Amino acid sequence: MWDQPRHAAQYGDYAAWHACLAQFETEWAKPLLRALRDGQIGQLTLHAVSARSVQTFSIDRAAAWRFWRRRKSLKQYAPIVS
Repeated sequence: MWDQPRHAAQYGDYAAWHACLAQFETEWAKPLLRALRDGQIGQLTLHAVSARSVQTFSIDRAAAWRFWRRRKSLKQYAPIVS
């Protein structure tokens, strides 16, 4: 379980929270997406757990190649808390 962003958010350190997401995208998400596109893995599933819910995001190899989807960074899917 990767909980660095949770700790940063709990303490109101939103700069650290964004840095954690950027680190996740660089060190985990991009390499995993590359492995998916290269056929090294068949499907990628992410479970995002919060105090109130669990969000599940899945992508398979075919979906990774859909060109009509706009690319978004992982940070754009997470709400910004003020």
